[in-house]
Amino acid sequence: MTSKKKIALWIVLSVFFLSFLISITIIIIKMVKVNGEAIGSEAAVGLFSLIGTIIGAIFVVLELKNSNDVTCCQMLIDLNNYFHDSEKLMNVYAVLDKVHLWEGDEKEVWKDVEDQDVEFYCTFFENLYLLVEHRIARIKDLDNIFGYRFFLFMNNPHIQEKYLLTTSSSFVNLFKLYELWINYRESMNKKGHANLIIGEEYRFTNEYLKNQIYLVDNGVGKNLYRDIKKDNKEILIRDVWFDELSNVLELEKEVHDGMENKELLVDVTRNEFIESLHLDYVLGAYDDKKLVAIALIIDNRDTERNLGKKCGIPYQEAYTFDIVFVKKEYRGMGLQKEFIDIAKKQAKIDGAKSIWTTVSKNNKYSYDNMIKSGFKEFKKDVDMYGGHQRDILRFDVE
Repeated sequence: MTSKKKIALWIVLSVFFLSFLISITIIIIKMVKVNGEAIGSEAAVGLFSLIGTIIGAIFVVLELKNSNDVTCCQMLIDLNNYFHDSEKLMNVYAVLDKVHLWEGDEKEVWKDVEDQDVEFYCTFFENLYLLVEHRIARIKDLDNIFGYRFFLFMNNPHIQEKYLLTTSSSFVNLFKLYELWINYRESMNKKGHANLIIGEEYRFTNEYLKNQIYLVDNGVGKNLYRDIKKDNKEILIRDVWFDELSNVLELEKEVHDGMENKELLVDVTRNEFIESLHLDYVLGAYDDKKLVAIALIIDNRDTERNLGKKCGIPYQEAYTFDIVFVKKEYRGMGLQKEFIDIAKKQAKIDGAKSIWTTVSKNNKYSYDNMIKSGFKEFKKDVDMYGGHQRDILRFDVE
């Protein structure tokens, strides 16, 4: 039943009920006497006046509601028309749709899209958030018309890495709208509605949104930590940034695929890297701008990824040397040791008293490196990372 039919039915039932109430009341009034005289006529007139006022008020409220629904509906139609009439918006949307449907080479398809077009797309949806915030429109109103276009954009890896994450604190309204929209879709799914989220594999986690990690914005600078010259190569070690996330994941996959014993390395997920790029240290080693090695160091913060916290140490006192992976042709250059030395220096600066790590006893090269770097065994043969056995090592920061 449409909303207009529901309103009409509600009015008819209301009038019927009020008419019935009037009739009963008049009969009762005519039977009532004050000082021996009936008061039916005057009371009936007053009652009719009161009932008429109530009915009038009901009609005014319903008319206002109907008017607001029509106004909101017209506004959404106008916004949709505006979207389709905008060359900038449609240019971005066409590429997003093409990537989603055909899974083409993202770097190639984005070459003709200007940065200002993407910024315009962001602004459009930031304005939609203002409509929701000021209760002019609801997510429910927006969902059928704009939901596909919104999640195509927010869950696109290229958009995330080049624009949204790089200066995430500039897009607070987008992330707030995203959280509201995700919550709406999930609530509808619980009720049995099939509201799929486009690009689910690239969605921002509930923890990321709830904790507003996007507000931790370190800018786009890349700090140089070390300049290593070895074997006729010059290797620079610096912070990795969001626009290099795809390269990080490609290197991780390359290293993992090339290992004979894949149990030695448990992959870091994309969302874990995103969190750490905001809050921790993701270091990259570069040979002439080519990424050849990665190290992930978890800051002394309150998180389940803080290994010291899991071992009963206050999180403020514990750093975690999480993982290192190096391209095959760059192994043996001492890059892991360089990463460890940087972790030691940074831990001392941040007030951590210990650095924790896990190593498989079958990974002799990494194990020996850790021992040579001053790490000591804390606990052996611990089941971690979904059933993988690891030894836990600890280094005391001086």
